[in-house]
Parts: sequence; structure tokens; C-alpha cells
Amino acid sequence: MSDSPNFLTYVQTAFDPFEERSFCAVDSLVFAWLSYLRLPGDMAELTNWQGLDVRELLRAECYRDMIGDLWDPEGSRALLEAVAASPRYRGVHVCGYDVPISGGV
Repeated sequence: MSDSPNFLTYVQTAFDPFEERSFCAVDSLVFAWLSYLRLPGDMAELTNWQGLDVRELLRAECYRDMIGDLWDPEGSRALLEAVAASPRYRGVHVCGYDVPISGGV
């Protein structure tokens, strides 16, 4: 991994809440990357508008299905874990998820 800062480094070090530092382009990139995760289909709360706290996605037994076929599985896992641990993102809810049809894109 490179020593130069990147958006994972940002998540690991930017602890100020959105109320103190407004949503920025890097936050947008973080959420865009996370949108590629294949979220578990057995979490009905993800499909409604109340959703689940992002920390609820930390289910090791689901990692392979969630990130195994992504471009950078290890980086995706590191990002998910950093987001869940970060005070900036902690409490963000994932909601309105449409579970893709098996085998679909």
C-alpha cells in the first residue's frame, strides 16, 4: 500500500462529525465506494427507510459475499471497518437498499 494519503487514510484520521466539518468530496467518494458492497439479503432493516447503523454491517461471516468479487476486496474491507470505527461516520444509517436478484448486476 502507498505511503501517500488516500481516502482510507482520511476515514482513519478525520474524526470530526459532519456538524463540525461539512460533507465534502472525499466523504462522497467514501460512500460511493461503499455503495458497491453486496449487502446481506437477510437484513430486512436495510430495505426500509429507518435502516441500520453502518456498524451493523460488520458481520465477518458475510464478508466474502459482500466484498469477495469487488475490485479490491481487502481495501473494501479496510474501508468498511474504518467507517464503522470512525466517529465521523458512526451512526450513519444504511437504508432503502434494493437487494439485487441473484446473479444480476
